[in-house]
Formats: sequence, C-alpha cells, structure tokens
Amino acid sequence: MNWMATCIQISRRWINDNGTLDTYVKRRFIERHNYSKDKVMHLSSLFKSQTLKLWLSFVAGVLANALLGPSEIFYIYANELQVIFDINKKQGLSDSIQIIISQKIVAKNFSSSNRGIIMAVMGESISIGMLLFSVIYYSIPSKKHRFQQLMIFLFFFSVFVYIFCFLFLREVHSETDYTNILPEDDSHEHSLTRLDVHSKDIIFKKTFLQIIKDPNYQLLAWLSTLAFATGSVLKTNLTVLSQVSGLSRFDSYIFIYVPVFSSSSGIIVGLLSDKLRQSITRLPFLLFSCVLQTLCSFSNIIIVQSKAFIVLSVVLTGTSLGSLYALVSSVVSEMFHIDNYNRNYGMIKGAHAVTTLLFQYLFGLFYDDNVSDFKLFCRGLHCTEMGYMMNTIISLIPVLLCVCLLKRTALKITK
Repeated sequence: MNWMATCIQISRRWINDNGTLDTYVKRRFIERHNYSKDKVMHLSSLFKSQTLKLWLSFVAGVLANALLGPSEIFYIYANELQVIFDINKKQGLSDSIQIIISQKIVAKNFSSSNRGIIMAVMGESISIGMLLFSVIYYSIPSKKHRFQQLMIFLFFFSVFVYIFCFLFLREVHSETDYTNILPEDDSHEHSLTRLDVHSKDIIFKKTFLQIIKDPNYQLLAWLSTLAFATGSVLKTNLTVLSQVSGLSRFDSYIFIYVPVFSSSSGIIVGLLSDKLRQSITRLPFLLFSCVLQTLCSFSNIIIVQSKAFIVLSVVLTGTSLGSLYALVSSVVSEMFHIDNYNRNYGMIKGAHAVTTLLFQYLFGLFYDDNVSDFKLFCRGLHCTEMGYMMNTIISLIPVLLCVCLLKRTALKITK
C-alpha cells in the first residue's frame, strides 16, 4: 500500500503546484497562444454557447426520427383496430428524406471519432419512438378509444417536434468556427492505412458519375440494399411467423421487443466500432450483422412451433437490423465524404425501398399459394417455408459482397 500512498502524495503536490487538470490545461493554452484574459473569457462563453446549440441540434434530430415511429404502428395495429388506413403513398419517401437529412446535420456537428454512436442513436431513435408509442397505446385504459387518444397525443407531440426542429435542427459549426477553437495536435499524422479516415485532404468529394462508377460504392450499395431488404422482410413477417405457428397471442410483445433489441444492438455496435476504429474498420462488424441475418432467415425455415424459437427470431431480427442501420450510415459517410451523405445514402435507401417491395411481394405470393380457397390464413410452417428460403438465399449475397469489399480495401491499403 506504500506505493499507493506515494502516488496520492505526488498527485496532491502536483495539484498544489499547478491546480486541477482543467485549470492546468487552460493555463497552458493561454501561455501557448498568448491570449488576453478577455479573449479567453470570450472563447469560453462562445464554446459553451455552441456546445449547447450542438446538443439541442442532436436532441432535435432524435425527436425528428422518433416521430417516424407511429408509421410502424399504423401497420402493427391495423388488424387489431379493424381499420383500413388510407396511407399517403408519399409517406415512405418523406420519411426517408427526413432520416437522411437529420443524420447528416447531426453527424457533421460532432467529431468523426464518435460517428458510429451518433449514427446509431439517430437511426435507432425510430425504434425508440415506435417503442414509446406502443407503450403509450397499451397504457390507455379504455380499449374502445385507444386509437383516438393515441392520435390526439401524436398531434400535440408532432407540433412540439416540428417547432423544436425548426428552432434547433441546424449545422452548428457553420455559424462560427468553434470546432477550431482548440488547436490541432501537431504530432497527429493522417494514416492512409485506415479505411475510416475522415480528413478532407484524403477522402475527396465525388460527382454523381464518379460515385456510380466507384467499385467500392457499388459493393457497399448493393450489400446494404439487399441486407436492408431481407431484414425488412424478416421484421415485417414476424407476426406472420407467429400466426402460422399458432402463437398470435404474442404479437403485441413482438413489436415491443423488436425495437428494444434493435436500438440496443445499434448503440452497442456503434460504440464498439468507435472504440476499436484505431485497430479495425467497421466492415467486420457489418459482415457479422449480415451473417446474423442469414442465420435468422435460415432458422425461420426449420423453426418449430415454440415460443422460444419465436423469441430467437425476434432477437436475431432486431439485433441484425439495428446493427446494419448504424453501421451502413457510418461507413457511407466515412468512405465517401460526409458532405455527399444525402446523395450517397439516399440512393441506397431508394434502392432499399424498391427491393423490399419486390421481396415482400414474392414472399406474399409463396404464402398465398398455400392458403386454401375457403380460408383467410394459412397454418403450418409450410406456409412460409419457400418465402424464408428465398430470403436466406438472397441474404447470402450481402455476406459475399462484404467479404469482397473487405478484400478490396485490404488490397488497396497495401499498395
């Protein structure tokens, strides 16, 4: 214990001589740049003001995405409410634009070293919103008026979010160059051997034609599109899986726990990929998520009529999708410049929408072929076997494309 006492004495002596660490850093900063006291006070107040604006912008982005949660609820509770929703066909397009724009604005406000967790929180805030509104829906005492009361709450919440975003959702650093208040580390050297380098001197902006012709973008775009689409098929048909297994009574739990696993996995993977970015890129995490999705599709083919296997499917679906949304948005912004994020990620989301519609249509055809003429639903695992087999085969393609992208970037790095 003597060494511990010695360390404590040394620490106390250093603090007595130099003050706290925060005070010491400030004093060294003043000495190095020969700033006057008034200048330092001005910079300090400016920094605090911009930091507040930065976090308000972050909260606005999260709320904007959380507001998209009710879009999922319309589909979840349609059968329970026995209501035919006249959903605006442009809703999906506006939702995608809202997600992409808010992600770019918030991501540019924060350091690129936190890109993974920022993108994860922004992406998974949709799942958090879905979970929030699901809990509110089931918390309403009167079952007869649940939907009406939920819509009233949604109206006032939407008004609040729109006003909040109008006031605070903006690029903070575009107003003042607060990000350069602290000097760059002179010893820092940009490494060309890392995939996720963020320096604008290294990651150049590309035109539309250049990005389309880029093999790395093509690989990333196709693997992301197919992974998103197969994941959406898994998520959309979870209640179908429970229904053919005779476990429809668990439907409400399914749509509460999927957002929990999705948001948790996205945030955890985002944090891990940020912490390990000095050692490995985000692509191995992306590969792991694609493999998880393939395992989920395959397990749904041979799944038995058991609550445990339904839970397994919920866990794998939520985990893989949450990780994918966090990782793909981060990789796109890092490999192809954050300033082009709206265009580059927007093309992926557009392709995702088209392929999801196609895959879901094919899944529905396979299901309908097994429904008898005098019944509305099909019972038994044979009803979804062909659909999940199709999904499993297609989900292998993103795995192979991710391996190719890993090899390409490795070869490019060694040259």
